[in-house]
Amino acid sequence: MAALGWRHHGEDQELANHQVLLDAAAEAGLDREEARKVLDSKRFSQELAESSRTWLRKTMSPSGFGMVSGIPVLIFRAPWRSEEILQGSVPQSDIEQLLRKLEVQHPFH
Repeated sequence: MAALGWRHHGEDQELANHQVLLDAAAEAGLDREEARKVLDSKRFSQELAESSRTWLRKTMSPSGFGMVSGIPVLIFRAPWRSEEILQGSVPQSDIEQLLRKLEVQHPFH
């Protein structure tokens, strides 16, 4: 998250730019080539579209911002469980803890 945050807020870099995302992924310790494969594929396009529709509905509720109480909003979805949501300024350790919890429940490999 920090690798994206400083690029977007501190350096005014465009997060839709694949090079920016690849640099951030590498800085976060992810495999750059695997990240490139994900970005070049349409593997998550349906899930992204569904998630976007869902969160647009939730944030456009009559009460204003619905369930969103802070930005950024990080949504972790997995087919075997409900969504995990982190909002606002979340320490990287909280994100890492959630990812470890999700991996224990259902290994990614």
